[in-house]
Amino acid sequence: MPPKTLRKCIERTLNSLSKDDFDRFRNELVKRQEEPRVLLNRVEGKQRWEVVNVMISTFTEVGVLEVTKELLEEIDLTQDAETLVKAAMEAGCCPPAAGGAAGAQTEERHFVEKHRDQLIQRVTCVDAILDALLKEDVLNQETYDGIRSQRTSQAKMRELYGGPLKAGEEAQDIFKKILKDQQPLLFKSLEKK
Repeated sequence: MPPKTLRKCIERTLNSLSKDDFDRFRNELVKRQEEPRVLLNRVEGKQRWEVVNVMISTFTEVGVLEVTKELLEEIDLTQDAETLVKAAMEAGCCPPAAGGAAGAQTEERHFVEKHRDQLIQRVTCVDAILDALLKEDVLNQETYDGIRSQRTSQAKMRELYGGPLKAGEEAQDIFKKILKDQQPLLFKSLEKK
């Protein structure tokens, strides 16, 4: 019987790893350069389920599957990554972006991806958008604080794209709705393109 939640899917995958593979996974997790990042002291000496909790609190439910998949592939556990995504899809808890090439090649790019460069340059009320994303649980407090600490709107938007918006279509849909509400003129001008 497949697990019912994304948390259980990831726990099952990590529990199936040998001690050496789990250590390599945890090492890749803390070496990961993209934001948001996980500090060594948050996962060192922790049980596998505790590492899953840290990952979910860092990457949110929306982004954790994609990050887990990438980390498994990074340590040459591609089969485990594919099994995880398949289990998540069967459980109905797989964000479209994590499904890989199957959905991405047949569908048109999401509005948020399609207009990435323009949005990075032209969004002016990034802090208000971050507030709304935090409220919608797309961001956790640590990620929110990290993005807010950037000096320019463009840097904040790049951080947003490098982490939470990379997580999948659900996060992008929420961002698109917030953008439409908070910057309707910019949204309309991009929608026409």
